[in-house]
Amino acid sequence: SSVCKQVDTVPHVIVDDDTEPTSMPLPVELDGKFVVLAVSQWTQRKGFDRLLQSFYAELGDKEDAVLVLKTFPSVTHSPERIRNEIKYFKNTIFLPGNEAITLNNVVLIDKYLPKNYINWLYDKASLFALFSRGEGFGLPIFEAAYSGMPVVTVGWSGQCDYLFDDYG
Repeated sequence: SSVCKQVDTVPHVIVDDDTEPTSMPLPVELDGKFVVLAVSQWTQRKGFDRLLQSFYAELGDKEDAVLVLKTFPSVTHSPERIRNEIKYFKNTIFLPGNEAITLNNVVLIDKYLPKNYINWLYDKASLFALFSRGEGFGLPIFEAAYSGMPVVTVGWSGQCDYLFDDYG
């Protein structure tokens, strides 16, 4: 004998957001700059180490480039540890000619932000980047792509269900 039960699927809530963007004070001006935005919890799986290494190696000496890291602490990563990891990668990447990176072009936002500030960051960003080692879905990646922003991420994991070459 078999038992048949109806299964309901409840989709993730993704809604058009009409919250008006509001500018927020940052230690660096974003207007006129190439802004790389990453939004995620800070854990090893999220690949911030890869993102920082890539950004510093390619854009660490560019005054017109900024990496904005919107994150929040986790059980394994306090705000102080996050700042120390950023400093570590800045101090271990050397530019051509073995020059150390002297610019401070990484902005860390390690607290909750209301949606109006998040929308402002999406408006200011040139692209979204997250080099995660694994996603079930990748909500921040989806939100960035949904907003029309170019996305740079790995070519495997949960985001491959909706992210195609046309978008990332």
